[in-house]
Amino acid sequence: MEKAKYSAFDLFGYALPGIYLLLACFLLFHSKIQTLTDILDAVGQFNLNHAILLLLVGYIVGFTFYRLGATLRNLVGKRLWKDHKKFDLELTETEKLVLVRENCQENFKYIQTWFLISGMSANLALGSLVLVITAIAKIIQFGYDLNVLLQWVGLGIVATFMIYYQVEKSFVYAKWARRELNQAIVTFDLGNQN
Repeated sequence: MEKAKYSAFDLFGYALPGIYLLLACFLLFHSKIQTLTDILDAVGQFNLNHAILLLLVGYIVGFTFYRLGATLRNLVGKRLWKDHKKFDLELTETEKLVLVRENCQENFKYIQTWFLISGMSANLALGSLVLVITAIAKIIQFGYDLNVLLQWVGLGIVATFMIYYQVEKSFVYAKWARRELNQAIVTFDLGNQN
């Protein structure tokens, strides 16, 4: 069961957002993709070997850019949404996580899940940001055709809303995880155990 939990974390936290980021970069740098139907044609040429390679490279990309996604969440999230509940604890987040993991395993499962969803959402927001940049580049490159222009403008608008939604979800879940972490320390008086 423990192995399945880490596999889910790897898949949802790193691989899927990494694949999304890779595909957004693929669209950005693939000069033959002019319309959204060209994307379907390119994806239709994938086989099982491509899919396995995409999963492995997606994992590496997602893992590599995990901190960049968190930075995006923090830069945007802290400006748009506030976390008014403060805890006056003189422990680092790592110390808090260790205390809760060792003393409150049920709480730790929730905290870990919320951090997973937060990280996944932050990485997806990063992929959506690349998708917006891709849409702008394709508009500049192929915008002379009204049909193409409308497709990329539409995709850019959708990706912009996705950034907002994904950053907001990432911020909320990170806030929940930190509140649960701090509340467990206070409720079970774990601050005196370090």
